[in-house]
Amino acid sequence: MKKLIAVIITFAFLLSLAACAAGGTVKPTDAPTAEPTAAPETTAEPEEPTEEPTEEPAEQNTPVPEGLVGVEDYFVVLEKNKAVNVDLNFDGQEETVILSEGALEYGEFESMLTVTFGGSNASVFSYKVNYSYGVTAWIMDCDPTDSKLDVVLSYCQDSDDWTSAAFRVNNEANGMDTFEDYCGIIIPDGYAYSSEEGFPIFTRTDILGTTDVNAYYTVTEEGFKLVSPYYTYPVYDDGWRDLELVRELELELVDENCEPTGEKITVPVGGIVTPYATDLESWVCVKLEDGRIGRAEVSFPTDELEWGIYINGVSQDEYAQIPYAD
Repeated sequence: MKKLIAVIITFAFLLSLAACAAGGTVKPTDAPTAEPTAAPETTAEPEEPTEEPTEEPAEQNTPVPEGLVGVEDYFVVLEKNKAVNVDLNFDGQEETVILSEGALEYGEFESMLTVTFGGSNASVFSYKVNYSYGVTAWIMDCDPTDSKLDVVLSYCQDSDDWTSAAFRVNNEANGMDTFEDYCGIIIPDGYAYSSEEGFPIFTRTDILGTTDVNAYYTVTEEGFKLVSPYYTYPVYDDGWRDLELVRELELELVDENCEPTGEKITVPVGGIVTPYATDLESWVCVKLEDGRIGRAEVSFPTDELEWGIYINGVSQDEYAQIPYAD
């Protein structure tokens, strides 16, 4: 009898536990129903980022000219015998630009720059270069405000004289303005072109010796234009371009940017000066042994038949042994 009572009590206890368990699952369902109904605030969050990715592809898909090296400014290197289609004057009609090269006899090459205009007034502009080497051409935006792109060509002739030419679409129907300058252009691979800074050039001078000086140019509607404040001389660690004075040289001291300081000095006989910078027209700066920089006046004969360069009114050959090219 006692066993029966114990079984009944145990069974009743298990039933009560089951009821508690069932009842415990009911109350939590009431509480979460309020929280998940407010949870849609979290479901709205994923919708916000969906708008950001839609903007990024628009920027990535912005047309970028092939060959663009700089950050903002258009700059394309013309590969030999490979056409480039581009709108040179932003009139909605593309031109075809190609730098072709063919072999001549005796191992020489003939290069030709051709610009083909399309549209109803189709025409062809060409510029031929014979017996030259190092022929290179670029399409660049020298002035982003004038709605024109410039085609620039550089080459060296057998005489080792460099020439560069620039071509711009003019106001005439499918016409090109041509500008030439006795300078060379060698632009390294990966060069980050900036229309504000221009492109690097070198040109020859005989001021204090025959050498190539360096500067930055741009192209305007009037032709090549100097962008940098002056031309700089190459630096030789072995002192190859140092000049030992055999005559006193009066100088006006300048800062590293060749701006006058107002102080004047005289470099004595035996002093060493090194060409530093020039404007190729009216002055030349030299670096002294102590690192200071001085400027002297430069002038040229008024008679076209007479050759010479004058420093402070005296032939430069009277100051030192000037190294001229043969």
